[in-house]
Amino acid sequence: MKNPLKEFEHALLIERVASRYCQAMEFDTEEARAKYLKDHPGADKSLHTVKKEKLSGGKEEKTPSGKKPKLTPEQSKLYNSMPDENLVGSKLYGNPAIENHAISQFRKVKKGDLSLEDLQKEKKELDTKSEGMKASKDTKDLSVARRLHYMAVAYEMAITFAKDYSTEAEFNEAYEKNKSEGKSKQASVGMTYEQALKEAEKVGAGRAEGLPLLAQQVWALSRIHRGINPKAVYEGAVKQGLTAKDLRKMKPVEIGDLMFV
Repeated sequence: MKNPLKEFEHALLIERVASRYCQAMEFDTEEARAKYLKDHPGADKSLHTVKKEKLSGGKEEKTPSGKKPKLTPEQSKLYNSMPDENLVGSKLYGNPAIENHAISQFRKVKKGDLSLEDLQKEKKELDTKSEGMKASKDTKDLSVARRLHYMAVAYEMAITFAKDYSTEAEFNEAYEKNKSEGKSKQASVGMTYEQALKEAEKVGAGRAEGLPLLAQQVWALSRIHRGINPKAVYEGAVKQGLTAKDLRKMKPVEIGDLMFV
């Protein structure tokens, strides 16, 4: 014989579970909401929201999109000088604003005006702020995230300089040498994909440099990743100022994006 009490308890349990899926719930943080939805895959996402902060007058406060986080006066100046576009490879590390600030911070460290530990701390804080803005889908917030990331890159470069060079004179010598080498590499600019590939074949696989080496590498990648158009990737890479070395560090999806530059 069925137990009426057990049947009632079972029905009540089902009702409670169902109500949790159907009832709108408000969470303190986005993380809490995400965890709940992950634990309850059948829940209606549109019903569950995150609490919004309220002003003293009782009105909901909306954080304006594209608002940069609190920065020091020096950081704000750097932020305003940062480019607002997607930069990768040599376009990123060779950007004048980023490079100049990295050198400036490096010289401060060598003169004793700034400690390496403080520089590393600032870099870490900028990384954290950048990651926080990246979570947004708003294009203005993503723009802020990009600039914060480029600021962190400048600090990262300064930290690397400080670790690699013991004096300013040593750094200046290496810097001038790299600049002159960079100019010589630009001599082959203007080659089409076909011309560069032909030049690579002429000099041989182990001797190709610059754009011929880039074309050769793009061609090899197209043999592995069939969805890649080697000519389009080559042209996109040239527009971005990327080298064969830069390309080797990129993920397949990033290489594919070069077709649409």
